[in-house]
Amino acid sequence: MKRLLGGGEQKTYRVVYAVHHFLGPTSGSIGWEAQPAEQMGKATEFVGLITLVSLDDRSLALPEDLTLPTTAAATTLTVELAYNFLPIAWGRGYATESIKAVFESCRKTPSFWSPFSKLYVRAIVNEANPASQRVMDKTGITRRGVYNWTGEAVFIAGEWRQRDTLFIFGMYLVE
Repeated sequence: MKRLLGGGEQKTYRVVYAVHHFLGPTSGSIGWEAQPAEQMGKATEFVGLITLVSLDDRSLALPEDLTLPTTAAATTLTVELAYNFLPIAWGRGYATESIKAVFESCRKTPSFWSPFSKLYVRAIVNEANPASQRVMDKTGITRRGVYNWTGEAVFIAGEWRQRDTLFIFGMYLVE
């Protein structure tokens, strides 16, 4: 799933999208559409961050029934969706709107993912985060199943855990 560069290094694919909202009234566009020219230069405030990063050796290994078959690896790049929003942005649709915008950009630029002809995105959502589960449903990403994870302690949802129930989502963005 990784492209090797000249010296044997692996190529990492990464998309980072910083989400801001306008301070004060706005007009003209909605959703992921471009803001009208009169919006340019208006004050904004950072509210969140979305990333897509290609899987590597540190990524959580999942059973094939929750991801793509190994045989698809030669032509399909798998990236993992992650996002984090400040509390002031919770429940206001920023995550759904922004993720849709990132997905649309990925679909419009298939050459970015070269040499892969297909792009698959996966997302892992903690059982204790129903808001993110709803975001996944609203963005159209398919719930693949549930994975009961056990391992070395990691910091998830404000606490250290050695086991967790994870909802696995995935879909092709470029086919």
